[in-house]
Amino acid sequence: EADLQRFQEDEVVRDALGRGVDLRQYARQVDADLRALQAGSVPDFIEEAPATAALYAELSDCDAILASMENILEGFQADLGGISDEIRHLQDESLSMNVKLKNRRAVETRLGAVLQHLVLPEQLIVGICEADVNDDYLQLVHELDAKMRFVRAKQPLDDATTVAPSDMVATQEVEPQLERLRLKAVAKVRLFLLDKIEALKKPKTNVQIMQQNVLLKFRYFVTFLGNHAPAVAEEIKGTYVDAMSRVLYNLFKSYWSSLAKLQKPGPPKEDVVAAEEPALPACSCLPASLFTPPDKLSQRAAAVADREQELGDPDASPIIVHVAKSGGAQFYFEAIFRSVQKHLMDSATSEFLFILDFFEVKNSDLFNQIFARTLSLCLENLENYLYTCYDPVALMLMIRTTQAHRLLMERRRVPCLDGYFDHVNMLLWPQFKKVFDMHLRSVQKANLAKLGAQRLGLQAHYVSRRYAEFAATVYALSTSLSTSDEMLPLNLKKLREAYVDLLDRLVQTALQNRQHHRVLATKKGSFIFRINNLDDALANFDNAAHPDDITAIEELLAHDTALYIEEELASAFSAVIELIRAAEDEEGEGAALNGRDLMPVVQEFAASWKSGLEMLNTSVGNYFASKDYSREVLKQMLTQFLLYYTRFQDIVKRYSDARVQGRLVSTQEIMGEMKKYSRGP
Repeated sequence: EADLQRFQEDEVVRDALGRGVDLRQYARQVDADLRALQAGSVPDFIEEAPATAALYAELSDCDAILASMENILEGFQADLGGISDEIRHLQDESLSMNVKLKNRRAVETRLGAVLQHLVLPEQLIVGICEADVNDDYLQLVHELDAKMRFVRAKQPLDDATTVAPSDMVATQEVEPQLERLRLKAVAKVRLFLLDKIEALKKPKTNVQIMQQNVLLKFRYFVTFLGNHAPAVAEEIKGTYVDAMSRVLYNLFKSYWSSLAKLQKPGPPKEDVVAAEEPALPACSCLPASLFTPPDKLSQRAAAVADREQELGDPDASPIIVHVAKSGGAQFYFEAIFRSVQKHLMDSATSEFLFILDFFEVKNSDLFNQIFARTLSLCLENLENYLYTCYDPVALMLMIRTTQAHRLLMERRRVPCLDGYFDHVNMLLWPQFKKVFDMHLRSVQKANLAKLGAQRLGLQAHYVSRRYAEFAATVYALSTSLSTSDEMLPLNLKKLREAYVDLLDRLVQTALQNRQHHRVLATKKGSFIFRINNLDDALANFDNAAHPDDITAIEELLAHDTALYIEEELASAFSAVIELIRAAEDEEGEGAALNGRDLMPVVQEFAASWKSGLEMLNTSVGNYFASKDYSREVLKQMLTQFLLYYTRFQDIVKRYSDARVQGRLVSTQEIMGEMKKYSRGP
């Protein structure tokens, strides 16, 4: 079966089987063909025999040559084996020598470092002892400091070394020479620094340039003294503190003194809200007065604005005294205060940063020692001014300036003046409260006789304008502060209440004297007086006062205006209003009214209503100085009159017959007459 399978896979056999050929016969045929082919190839073999013999001879020669080459190569292999052993030996020797070289270099490096710190070159010795102190001397001190620190080291140089430099025999031998060089260097550096510090005291010396260009360049001397002569370093520090303290104190003392000669006078103590009449002329003529003179009301807003403009930006340059003198300029104290404080900030910033760098301190103690006298001088001059300061504008502007300067120093990240700013605020805020209370007391405890109560008229009293100007100015300035006084709204409320109470007290005092305006004796007189004053205060607020003050005054004005209108209408049309009130009385409900009661009232109104309107127009025009508000009062009055008349018509139509109703004046006729007064009195 295996043979059959193999035959089936053979293509020739498979083809023969496919054609039905007898395999035995086919095999005999193939065998005969093969024999015939073999017999036919014999002559070819005989013909190629010589060539085959020659090829055999050549192959034999090649085999001999290859055998010879094999022998030569085996000799080479033996020689290369010997060379390889020599190379391995050389490699071992090279590795050993490399290790030795590294060890020697490591020893050389460590020994060289030690020798570099221990050997004292002649150039170093001569330079420390004889050279002048300059940039080259600074390098010598660096080198000496490095050697000193090395010989004093208590720890080994590295983990491979067990002996500390201070314990080396060579170190102990060289240390006396280093000590002599240290003493010489300390002496020369001390004299150099003392000389430079002494130069700071010379007149017209630019201290900051000296610090930046000279002292900071040699600040390593201070480090050297701190490491190797602490007592001398403290002496240098103390000398510098004393020198700069004197320089700064004298500088600011001279600056304060020069600026004081350019100071404008402030308002006197008598220049308060409720200033007495005898003091008004003297107070009003002062430029520093918060209050506007009556003849310059149009310039009211300019006074404070001018002072703010003169004060300038908190970060503006300080006043240059000789320039100001040559120009004949004068300044209010707040401008002088800003200028001095700006100068102080710049000096403090420069000095603080310098001592941090030069003396390598970490706190403000050294700065405080230097600036103690200067800051005390500034605070003392401020206190001396505040003893006689009654100027709320100056105080508020100085508070604002101090807050701005504090923020400026925070942006500079220089906290050295925080305590000073706190002290200044503790001086300014209580003084402002004191001045505010002085104005408040002037209203609460005013001498009414000296306020002109005996000759009181219906027009606005001057206290109204002064109150409004004071309240508006104080509030407007307070809004520009980064942190305001939380008690200010309460204090303004107290002042407003005292002012309103003063108006009532003025009227009461005036009624006790016969020289007052005759209308004040009537019920409507007090309303007219209050309306004129409240309207004047509201106008002078100029929308700059505290919103609570504006709202409260507006409500009082509206209330008094309504009462005044009722009084005027009751006077001009008394019969009509009395009838309306009687008819609308809840107890009677108009039950007693009839046509006979209404006819006289209707007839009287028809005869006098035009004259009544004319009287209202005249009264409003005579009593109120403000044209704008007089028109508003007349408008409200006519509106209220029309409402009364409408109610009157309803009552007449309800309780009378056609005969009485026919005598009523028409609403259209009344409105036509009212149009005549629409433009105001």
